[in-house]
Amino acid sequence: MFYLGFTVNIKRLSENPFEPSTVPVSVIISSHNDREQLEKNLPYILHQEHPEFEVIVVNDRSYDGTKDLLDGMEHPRLKVMHIDPDAQGRTGKKFALTMGIKASVHDIILVTDADCRPSGPNWISTMSAYLIGEKQFVIGYGAYHKTRSIFNRFERFDAFYKAIIMFGMAAMGKPYMALGRNLMYTKELFFEQGGFKKHMNVQSGDDDLFVNSAATGQNTAICMKKEGLTLSTPSSSSAQWFRRKRRHFTTGPLYKGMDKFLLLAFSISAMLCWAGILAICFFKITLWIVLGAFILRLLVQLHIFNRSMKELGDRDLLFFVPILELVLLIMDPIIFISNILVRPRKWK
Repeated sequence: MFYLGFTVNIKRLSENPFEPSTVPVSVIISSHNDREQLEKNLPYILHQEHPEFEVIVVNDRSYDGTKDLLDGMEHPRLKVMHIDPDAQGRTGKKFALTMGIKASVHDIILVTDADCRPSGPNWISTMSAYLIGEKQFVIGYGAYHKTRSIFNRFERFDAFYKAIIMFGMAAMGKPYMALGRNLMYTKELFFEQGGFKKHMNVQSGDDDLFVNSAATGQNTAICMKKEGLTLSTPSSSSAQWFRRKRRHFTTGPLYKGMDKFLLLAFSISAMLCWAGILAICFFKITLWIVLGAFILRLLVQLHIFNRSMKELGDRDLLFFVPILELVLLIMDPIIFISNILVRPRKWK
């Protein structure tokens, strides 16, 4: 029932009809040594079927030819900013995004990453359609491109699983995070919050910590439309995925207390269900109540996942949900503990 409480509203929210928006939007991309990714993905953003938008790419001290690429691209919607490699003072993604937001001419900000491309030409119109009334945040989905590898299925499921929790919490009126791959907010809210100043000393968190500190049940909407998602380049290896996950885990301890409690309770409930089933399998213990609870949870989970995966384009993962969840529940504590034991000086 705890799991159902998180996700019961997603069905209603994913089915809500909407009209594509025409509100002016500024798309902001912070880039550091992403020449190849920008060359592949930027055209998909520049050719969106939206009546009024600009794309601001902030080149954050790149040395891989990004500057030459951007300076050579001529498009009426593209605005390029270069941060001087020799400049002293603040650095990092938060500073670059702040520079881009200050230079934007529109009141609606849509942030994404250089390794992302929209799923289609209506990405901006779809995301901005949810920014109505009191809404100042729109949390979108960031999927990964599909490949034939088994590990790709796991990485995509990891992204989907975390997104379901993210959307579920927001649907319950408790938004706690978002992904910088696909996040919209108003410029007014950004400056009211003082930008990223509350966590500027933390290298990560331009997405989740900003949402955790500023989002509420009243000012936040979620977009679960396939037309509104982005597709990112998957990890090139399990080691790269592991590093990404370690970096993401650094911001969790800075969430609000209630958010950390609910997330911990969610994880523990899932682990207890699996622990009970494993006890039945390995120790030959007949616990009909545990077995019944596990089956009920699995049926509810598969029902909700089926609808959500169909909407978000990840339905090929449905058959593998039980084993993928089990692996993920094992890996998450390992990554959390590794961050405690070994703290890198700088994330790459």
